Amino acid sequence: MSSGSTEAVPSQGRMDWRAAVADAARRMGGSPSDEEVTALTKALAQAPASDHAAVALRSKLRIRRADVADLKQFMGKEAAGSIMGFGPHDGEKFREAVKAYRGRLANLRAAGQMWRLASVDSAALERVVGALLKKVEAYERWGPTGELAEKAAGDVLALRVLVEREVRGMAFWELSEEALELVGERAANLEAEFLPADPADEEARPMMWVGGAAVLAYWEDGVLHVVVDVDDVPDARTVEGRVPVEISMGRMVLRLS
Repeated sequence: MSSGSTEAVPSQGRMDWRAAVADAARRMGGSPSDEEVTALTKALAQAPASDHAAVALRSKLRIRRADVADLKQFMGKEAAGSIMGFGPHDGEKFREAVKAYRGRLANLRAAGQMWRLASVDSAALERVVGALLKKVEAYERWGPTGELAEKAAGDVLALRVLVEREVRGMAFWELSEEALELVGERAANLEAEFLPADPADEEARPMMWVGGAAVLAYWEDGVLHVVVDVDDVPDARTVEGRVPVEISMGRMVLRLS
């Protein structure tokens, strides 16, 4: 179903920041980089102060960025490197370094549990931190040098990368989804258009076009008819291939999908 030639175009300034947010959010992967997070932050900074949802999301993103920055001391390459490079006569120093690193990982796991209190799923992070702790124990068992120690050290470094990936994903991926939802629904509502019935066409019906859905409402034979056509609704707004619909009439609410 086409919207015809009467397309409603919102003011360019109002839509620029939404387009920027959508573009930045779509570019963010499962474990967003600093550059990708910065791009979304800058895009949200263009939103007007009157858009409270955008302001709230921007604040949440700023807090998450600060959290990740604080966690770098526990999960960064430098932290893992603190237990590397010891010689065969540095056993005591090596064990002290491993003990300190274990404490850092414990703090990292605790941070994940705190995020869980904020309804963030930290189970994957806790699993990978647990696996890293086991590799650190193996490394300590073999000592700072030797073939087995080198393999254990390599495993520690590889798992450290996974830990950082999980932290970044846990912190930012959900926010990129929130950003897409914010600009997607609001942009659709802002671009909604009303097409009145054509007086020259007796079968024409008045229609509202919003977010790919066509809603027709008209009187016929003493009955108010409401028709909802969702064939052109984007897949992003469907749930398991269906479009959730809620129709309110007075105190009665009808939910369909």
